[in-house]
Amino acid sequence: MGFRRFDGEALAGEAAEAVGAEPDPRGVELARFLAVQVAARVDEAASRSGADPLSVAARAVPLLAEYVVDGRPLGLTLVRADAVVHGAVLEVEVGERSDRHALALAGYALAIEADEEVPVDAGLLVSFNGGVKLRAVPVGEGLRRELLEERNRLMELVHSGADPGASPNCDGRCPLYAHCRG
Repeated sequence: MGFRRFDGEALAGEAAEAVGAEPDPRGVELARFLAVQVAARVDEAASRSGADPLSVAARAVPLLAEYVVDGRPLGLTLVRADAVVHGAVLEVEVGERSDRHALALAGYALAIEADEEVPVDAGLLVSFNGGVKLRAVPVGEGLRRELLEERNRLMELVHSGADPGASPNCDGRCPLYAHCRG
């Protein structure tokens, strides 16, 4: 089979260039880790059959889409990750980039860890906004802490019964826009 050699630096460089930034060494390491995991699965699948490359890839990289996990033990709801592959969570974002998508990855990771007792330290954001962009997100202690602080803030808001008012970032396409801004 003619597979191309994976180049983590080149991938990170392309992703960083697309957003006008420098490559993050943690992203390069994450990309390398995921590439090694995928390569091992590809080798295993290829050794079991003489199938064409697309069939080998489909067997080697099972993608669990719309992966539902019970986040209630963590004070969340049932959470639905866009996808889980090789222990990494994937979030698809459409439109403007938001830091809330990285928080979602942390929520998915924590819920999966609590539910399945397996570590999830990697995330990938796939952005569709005039093109496709990939961003590797290490799900470390800082991001986890930020998620839990946001969860606590929102739980306190709900518990207090205070009206948070309309969001200053409300999108005019929202079906409730006229009700809130009426």
